Amino acid sequence: MKRYEKLLFILANGYVLLFFSEMMFWGSMSLNEIPLTWLAYSIIGFLFLTAVSHFHIQEIWGLFLAGALFGWLAEGVIVTTTYEELPLSLSFTGLAWHALLTIWLGWYWLPAALRQDNVWQVVRRAGATGMLFGLWLLAWQVETHPGSTPTPGSFFGFALISATGLGMSYWLMHRLEGRRFQAGKWEITAVSGLLLLCFAIQTVPSAPIALLILPLLLLLLIIPLAKSRSAAAHSLLTAFTGSLKLKNLLALTALPTTAIVTFSVATWLQIPPYTHYVLYAITTPLGFVLLGFAIFKLWRRSGKETAVPASLQKQWK
Repeated sequence: MKRYEKLLFILANGYVLLFFSEMMFWGSMSLNEIPLTWLAYSIIGFLFLTAVSHFHIQEIWGLFLAGALFGWLAEGVIVTTTYEELPLSLSFTGLAWHALLTIWLGWYWLPAALRQDNVWQVVRRAGATGMLFGLWLLAWQVETHPGSTPTPGSFFGFALISATGLGMSYWLMHRLEGRRFQAGKWEITAVSGLLLLCFAIQTVPSAPIALLILPLLLLLLIIPLAKSRSAAAHSLLTAFTGSLKLKNLLALTALPTTAIVTFSVATWLQIPPYTHYVLYAITTPLGFVLLGFAIFKLWRRSGKETAVPASLQKQWK
């Protein structure tokens, strides 16, 4: 992969992470905050891609730990959410949103449908994803929102434009053949050094406990990933190969469409805006459970081949 191709691949991957982590979380983003936030997610996303590639992650449990790495770096270095309401903040949002929804759902589950010759599979998965986010947005009617509270009218244009960027990013990641991605040592050193500097001058002064917690969290992920590293020199990145079919990309419009319809109908019917509490109640403990199960699965599989079982291939593709 040439340098400019690698850069484009990292940026496209960063946009996918930005879309599911921020755009669909808040339901709005101002134009002036998108470039810097996109850059931040691309930088952290680079380390996520490096983990998937270096540890030869080939199945969903290793992917969850790589997603947790991404989530805890985002919430524990760029911001300090991880340390604000311990211990629950260890899961929401690093595990419960980033690892579970951004990575498992947005980076893996949805693109897996795009690669199939089944447009209705894309419609179903994209529609279910849009419905989930549409219901989530009701939360901002009662919770403090740092920007303007999304309304059906304001969300309409934002959802369509941001989802267009998502489709273009998926297409670009496959067109550039992500299977060829490989991080250089100097690139890893530079990005790690940048995040370490950010951690030292921004995170630690704001949350001194991060100096103890974040290294332990990273060790909790890296040790089982390293021990279960497969001898086979391939990873889930091999799936990002070739151009996606136009009909599948067009079917992806089911995501913003169902999000808009769900949010609008729920607002019109005046459904009590407490759906986020349901998501909290389900995903926060689920994040801890999946983390423990993923570590257990990788520890048992340590030193063995980690090819994806046929049952998981059928379930996730």
